[in-house]
Amino acid sequence: MDLFIEAFGDMPVKKITGTVAGEFFDLLSDLPATHGKGRTGLPIRDAVAQARERGQETVSGKTVKNHFSRLSALWMHLVQREMADRNPWAGWDFNITKKIVRRGWTDDELTLLAHTPWSGTSVSRTTWAGVISIGMFTGMRLGEICNLRRQDIDVIEGVPCFHVRPHPEDNWSPKTSAGIRIIPIHSHLLTMDGLSLLRDNRGALPVS
Repeated sequence: MDLFIEAFGDMPVKKITGTVAGEFFDLLSDLPATHGKGRTGLPIRDAVAQARERGQETVSGKTVKNHFSRLSALWMHLVQREMADRNPWAGWDFNITKKIVRRGWTDDELTLLAHTPWSGTSVSRTTWAGVISIGMFTGMRLGEICNLRRQDIDVIEGVPCFHVRPHPEDNWSPKTSAGIRIIPIHSHLLTMDGLSLLRDNRGALPVS
């Protein structure tokens, strides 16, 4: 509802026709996947225009379907109460089988990333190097890496492993249930200066 009102204003429900729903469908389909995930963001129409211009990754068909399903459920009640003539959010087709193809980093790109001097001020160079190294050797998402805690390191049959799992105390969890998993820790990470992954304490990792 917030996205719709941002795009079209607070319209009377009887003026929200299939044409309007179609325009909203097109907007959502071209909305960048990162929209709403930062502290600040562009208005929805500006974000869509920028995504089209830059060829950015857009939200999935499943996300668009979820938005429409919630609106459709609300409109069913409005129709029952004769506050709306029909449900413009029902009967749409969604491409939920679309696969996003992401290319791998080249050796030159990884070399540049690993050897570029770190000049950031929000985190230390040790933290930056730890994040980059864990990403290279595990393929974990940035959010998963930055939410690692020492209690997420388990030794299973003699092999140190990261246990990616929810942290209810921080209101964080992996993106999907499949994201909860065990990842063996590469020997390079175990010996990397600054990480000390097997140090015996229960606090956050230096990369947090």
